[in-house]
Amino acid sequence: MTAIVTLTPTEIEICALIAAKRNSMNRGNGIDAKHGAVKGEGLENDWIGCLGECAVAKHFNLFWMGTLGDYRAVDCGGRIQARAARRAHYSLILHREDADADPFVLALAVPERLPRVELAGFLLGRDGKKPEYWKDPVGERPAFFVPRHVLQPMEHLAIG
Repeated sequence: MTAIVTLTPTEIEICALIAAKRNSMNRGNGIDAKHGAVKGEGLENDWIGCLGECAVAKHFNLFWMGTLGDYRAVDCGGRIQARAARRAHYSLILHREDADADPFVLALAVPERLPRVELAGFLLGRDGKKPEYWKDPVGERPAFFVPRHVLQPMEHLAIG
C-alpha cells in the first residue's frame, strides 16, 4: 500500500532552496551529474530529489537537512534512502554501489500533483539488485530498475 504525504508551501520552498544550493555547489566543485543524468536538468533533478527526501522524512518524522556536500549520507534521518521520480509510472532505481542493507523508498514527486507526494513502496538495496532488474533503457545509464509491483508496502517499513 502506498502512502501520500502532503508537503506545505514552506517545505516545497525549502526543497527548492536546498536544490539550488546542491546544484550550485556541484557546479562550483566541477561535479557532473551522477549516473549519466542529462546535463542541464540538474536543478530540476535536485528539486525532485529534495521533494522526495523531504516527503519520506516527514512521513517517518525523521530529520532531513538536505545533506549538502555529503554524498555518502543516508537521506532521511540517517536511516532511510529516498529515490524520487517525476513520473507516476517510474520504477525504483538502484545502483551497484547502493548499500545492500539500506531501505530505499520510491517517492513519486510528480510536479503536476504537488503538494502531494506518493510513497509507492520500498525495498532493501540487496533485494533490488537482481540480474533481471538490470537494464539500460536510455543508453549509457545502466541501473537496477525495480518494478513497482515488487516493492514492499510502506506500512511494512518500521524504523527503530
